[in-house]
Amino acid sequence: MVGDDLYRRGFSQPLLRCISKSEAEQVMAETHEGVCGNHIGGRALSAKILRTGYYWPTMKKDCIAKVKACDNCQKHATISTTPAEKLHTLESAIEETPFKLVYGAEALIPIEIGLPTLRAELYEQDKNNKARRTDLDLIDEERDMATIRQRATKQFLEKRHNKRVILRTIKRGELVLRKTEDARRPQAHVKLAANWEGPFRVNSVLRKRAYQLETLSGDQISGN
Repeated sequence: MVGDDLYRRGFSQPLLRCISKSEAEQVMAETHEGVCGNHIGGRALSAKILRTGYYWPTMKKDCIAKVKACDNCQKHATISTTPAEKLHTLESAIEETPFKLVYGAEALIPIEIGLPTLRAELYEQDKNNKARRTDLDLIDEERDMATIRQRATKQFLEKRHNKRVILRTIKRGELVLRKTEDARRPQAHVKLAANWEGPFRVNSVLRKRAYQLETLSGDQISGN
């Protein structure tokens, strides 16, 4: 806290002033299309705002959405020439490379040294240092969004899997196998021991998915 204002320690600048959602809307509008605005792209817009000294947790996502919603930007946008195959493999669940989530930027692969790409040929140390500091200020948002995407993907896969699962009701008198617990595995064959034991007969249904088992000779099994 400095006076009545909240600040965040940054990499591009020592201190970045934290602003509210409504203040962020004003800052984006003025920076993007105000007197000093020049309708730059979403990532460039967030970087410019960082250099001005402002910060909020979702600034990169909000800046990209701001540019996408700008009519002038969409009318005069250049046609993308990005190849269909991306250079680095993305983690499908989070839509980011693990390297980027750790270091805040994509890795330079070895082939780009021997057979330089534009990224390597146009490299400038000072500009790179500034860009890296900006990346580090935005990395928390990248990680938060990756976590959200990962959880959403997991929920989607679980829901899709559960639709295909056919529940079976086990009735009294049926024969079943029981998963072998670690405590019951033979000490001499821990790795090679069977994962299932039995068969056992269902003596009674206690509650949903809980059963009292017995051996085929009629002896009850404890800890079913």
